[in-house]
Amino acid sequence: LLTPGPHNETYYEQAQLAGLLGLQLVEGSDLVMRGGRLHLRALEGLTPVDVLWRRVDDAWCDPLELRPDSFLGVPGLVEAARRRQVSVVNPLGSGVLENPALGAYLPALARHFLGEELRLPSVDSYWCGDPQHLSYVLEHLPQLVIKRLQRRVDERSVFGANLSRRERDMWRDRLRAQPAQFVAQTAIMPRPAPSFVDQQLQQRPVLLRAFLTAGNDAYRVLPGGFARTAPQADTLFISNQAGAMGKDVWVLASEPEPETMQLPATPPAGMAHGELPRRAAENLFWAGRYLERAIAALRLLRLTLDPLADSMPAPWTTQRLQALVQTLGRLTANHPGAATQAAPETLPHRFLDLLTDAQHPGGVAFNLQALGQATEAVRERLPEDALHLLTDAPWPPTPADPSEPVERLAVTSQRQLQALLALAGALHDALEHDTGWHFLELGRCIERGQNLGVVLRSLLCDAASPPRLDAALAFCDAMPAFRRHRQQRPETTVALELLLLDQRQPRSLAAQLRAIETHLAALPHGSDGVRLDTAGRLALEATSRLRLLDLTTFTGDQGLDAAALDQFLARGEYLLRALSDTVASIHFQTPAAPHPLLHVPADPP
Repeated sequence: LLTPGPHNETYYEQAQLAGLLGLQLVEGSDLVMRGGRLHLRALEGLTPVDVLWRRVDDAWCDPLELRPDSFLGVPGLVEAARRRQVSVVNPLGSGVLENPALGAYLPALARHFLGEELRLPSVDSYWCGDPQHLSYVLEHLPQLVIKRLQRRVDERSVFGANLSRRERDMWRDRLRAQPAQFVAQTAIMPRPAPSFVDQQLQQRPVLLRAFLTAGNDAYRVLPGGFARTAPQADTLFISNQAGAMGKDVWVLASEPEPETMQLPATPPAGMAHGELPRRAAENLFWAGRYLERAIAALRLLRLTLDPLADSMPAPWTTQRLQALVQTLGRLTANHPGAATQAAPETLPHRFLDLLTDAQHPGGVAFNLQALGQATEAVRERLPEDALHLLTDAPWPPTPADPSEPVERLAVTSQRQLQALLALAGALHDALEHDTGWHFLELGRCIERGQNLGVVLRSLLCDAASPPRLDAALAFCDAMPAFRRHRQQRPETTVALELLLLDQRQPRSLAAQLRAIETHLAALPHGSDGVRLDTAGRLALEATSRLRLLDLTTFTGDQGLDAAALDQFLARGEYLLRALSDTVASIHFQTPAAPHPLLHVPADPP
């Protein structure tokens, strides 16, 4: 199903339709012509496409033969359809049936071809290219509405009754100059109906759209239909682009109706699933990264806000607070002022941007916005629970008043964190464990490993102390395990083992690297069990360094060797960044953006 993309006003319906019917939802950049045939740019390679359901307007479907400035279509699609190399549902050119000029001739066409009058009279229409029709339009302009034959997004219908005398004269001159470009119709005012606006019933103009389905020898009128309500009570323009709201129209039955739904047949066990477009894989990968990035920032923010609520923080708490503020700034690339010198009571003012400023890369609001964009582009693949969480979650947050207490800021961040953790669980448990799921989880593990390196380097390598060690353990939810084991060995050794080496700890570095190897092995064009590709070699190096690690290298009689630990973690961060770049270069490489070929007139001799 070819869609214009997430910015189209009907994208939600297109995604729902594709998900319901089990179709690939693709954009123009997902498709390419090769050898005269249409192909999908899938992870496994180019896959031939036999049938394309078109939801892109005709003129935007092929920049080679139609609009050269279109980025929504596929160059060569018209030629492929012309040669019958691809079947286009909603064929190119079918929009001619929406030409308003045809309305002027429908009664005559019905009499000529059917020998009968129209059962449902059409609105009186006049094509200005017909001299008789033009004469009528010029004389009765106040009673008519003028429409352009070829619709434009930036141009609305013109109601003659709303024009001044001077404007009517200008329109008459325009119609005489270009009569074939315009159609006039009798102005029919939409009737008002009750609409629920601002928690109360108000009158709004309403349009009703009914539907028929073609059978063997007749059409069947479907019960109900769609209604479109105007955004304001006094408007005459009712369209989605102008802010109108679409609603279902139901017909009340005299008795309960049986509910049936025709769903695609379930594929037999072992049948291959649909190909995953490269664009979808990339969006899932980055959705995982932005999800973990926002979670990490909120976890640190929560730990930072806890001591701020204490009116008389102890020295131990103050040390931990200073370390957390510094770490939060490094993790989000948004240093909230002079971290260690700022007074605790001024910090909430500095943290507001993290939650509300979507223009600052690294902040919570920015990552949530990016997460929403990535998931919206693949919403037809997401489970219902995840879609509900994305719709109902408390983001983007409402900007808070800096004068409000810290507790309110803490509550806001806690609610966001809970919503994100619920979303992570829904995606992990309910999303089909196919190639797309592996990309999502791979992105999460890479991001979590990198974030852990940033946090540990900031908390432990700058100036190791019990408050900083405590903060690192709290960030990874490892405090319960630490309390159970700290009586047996030195605290620093136990903490580093839990944070780095213990695969039983879900947020440890070892757990991330183990999961990364698993997800890489499940990707197409990856390692074959004997030879390793570049991504596999990077993951193996990171894993081998960790497995060969001797913690006594960092923890000796002189205490923690911060320089050695920093060097080890820095190398790990580098390997994870290189791994992410390698995955992108292997699986997400997309062709360069097309450049329109425009006609440049030659200079006159």
